[in-house]
Amino acid sequence: MSEHKIGEQWVEEIDGKQHMLKAVDSTYNCNGCAYLCDNGKCSHESIIECPVYRIDAIIRDLGPVNKEGLLPCPFCGDFPTIKEELDENDESIYSVEHECEAVVITTGWNHDKQECIDAWNRRN
Repeated sequence: MSEHKIGEQWVEEIDGKQHMLKAVDSTYNCNGCAYLCDNGKCSHESIIECPVYRIDAIIRDLGPVNKEGLLPCPFCGDFPTIKEELDENDESIYSVEHECEAVVITTGWNHDKQECIDAWNRRN
């Protein structure tokens, strides 16, 4: 595994599904890593086998993402939608939007679709 900076997010397949992972600060404790087995303990027999070992970070699983790479709403669990419109110069602009009983969330409009996706996913 390449070394990720603290705060960095990326998508990786876990158990056949795409998940958003994030490198987060560690207190020298591996509990909470994305690479745990079912009983909540590290699934590696030694620190040498750990694919992500760093003394300052662990890898947190933020959850599954949809085909567009979006995390679900933290309140209702549904996935948001990406809206595309044309600006005054007929160039595409994008926004990630979601509405549920608990909240209305929008990333605002941007010419870069990936920046909108990243803005939505950073809310965690």
